[in-house]
Amino acid sequence: MLFHPIYNPKYVKLYQNRRLGPDLPPHIFAIADSAYHQMLREKRNQCVVISGESGSGKTESTNFLLHHLTALSQKGSHASGVEQTILSAGPVLEVIS
Repeated sequence: MLFHPIYNPKYVKLYQNRRLGPDLPPHIFAIADSAYHQMLREKRNQCVVISGESGSGKTESTNFLLHHLTALSQKGSHASGVEQTILSAGPVLEVIS
C-alpha cells in the first residue's frame, strides 16, 4: 500500500473544522469532516458516495474516510462505540463495491 504525504496527521488537522471551498484543495478528509459535522449539527444521518472506475482508488478513499471519521468521533463527546461502528463498516463496503 503506497501512502502519499497528503494522508498523514498533518493533513487531518489541516482539514478539521474547515469549510469546503477555495481556501484548501479538495481532499477526502474535508469530505469526511464536513459530513461528520453536518451530522452533528442537523442530527441526521449523512451519506458519502465514492465512485469511479475499477482501480481508481475507491477502496483506499473509503478507508481514509473511515479512519478520519473514527479520529473525529474519538475527539468528540460522541465516542461511545461510534469508532467501532465506523470501522466495522469497512468489510461490508468492500463486499458491495
